[in-house]
Amino acid sequence: MAAEPGEAVVVIYNTQMPESKEVADHYAARRHVPDTQVIGFKLSTTENITRGDYRISWRIRCSIFWMRKNFWCSNRTPEARMAECGN
Repeated sequence: MAAEPGEAVVVIYNTQMPESKEVADHYAARRHVPDTQVIGFKLSTTENITRGDYRISWRIRCSIFWMRKNFWCSNRTPEARMAECGN
């Protein structure tokens, strides 16, 4: 099975950890991911995070970013989702 093209990939890294950016850049170069789809978020540097931290630092930020870039649509009906997202 062939890998998805780089345009179909979003690479997320932790801006609090320099090595995270290095890994993200390496992966993005290998997969030909556009620079605009390599995204840094300020995330926790601990092994574990609380549910609240996950919602704020990860889930909400990613959701907003993906919707603004039209990577992800959040309409409730399949018909509306297909129309808005062009699927």
